[in-house]
Amino acid sequence: MISMDDMTDREKAIWTAAIIDGEGCVGIRWKKEPHNSHYPAIAVSNTSRAMIDRLAEWWGGSITAFKPRTSKHKPSWTWRLEYTKASELLKVVRPHLVVKGRQAD
Repeated sequence: MISMDDMTDREKAIWTAAIIDGEGCVGIRWKKEPHNSHYPAIAVSNTSRAMIDRLAEWWGGSITAFKPRTSKHKPSWTWRLEYTKASELLKVVRPHLVVKGRQAD
């Protein structure tokens, strides 16, 4: 079995595409201030902090923590990548996206 630390750039792209396909959201966000603008964004939410940390380690971005809403829920985290970094990552993972391919285009 290959270690995550020993993955090639291609393997990282394939793994990331699979995570985005299964757990992520690809879209265009709108910012009103200081002027109307649109920009690409990727978000992945999960209860696995290790997964979210790995995405941030490899691609940058930000992580937001969410407390459980009830005692039946687990804590979760969301990784976000926006603007140019999101565009660049989408170019890298696009050949490997199955579910989110149209949103990436």
